[in-house]
Amino acid sequence: MPASSAQKIATAQRRARMLELRQQGQTWEDIAAELGYASPGAASKDCVRALRQTVREPAEGLLELELQRLDRYTRACEALGLDLRSIDRLIALSARRTRLLGLDAIDQQVRDLEHQRSMLGDLATQLRDLADTQADD
Repeated sequence: MPASSAQKIATAQRRARMLELRQQGQTWEDIAAELGYASPGAASKDCVRALRQTVREPAEGLLELELQRLDRYTRACEALGLDLRSIDRLIALSARRTRLLGLDAIDQQVRDLEHQRSMLGDLATQLRDLADTQADD
């Protein structure tokens, strides 16, 4: 079931507070405890979701605009009976615009964030295991 407006507002407020706390240097454990996350990992995962959404929302608008332009180009080319070279030029211009707007890079940034989060999670697990081993000795 889709989230209600009140739920969306509460989530946005909680995420904003989470990012503030993280910028202040708070640990995921502290953030989870203060904001009611089930675990430090859940707080970290929600941070990645918040960052992904922050990056994607503006990009989706630009992407939609670019797709509309391509549709207009296609219709114009068909109506004018343009040759393939002219069509290729329009496609090249569109590709250049996409690169300048960074639309191609957004998915890579999201993948990079997810990879970094995974690496940090693995490192945290290794550190906990090491601490447990030392505590046992």
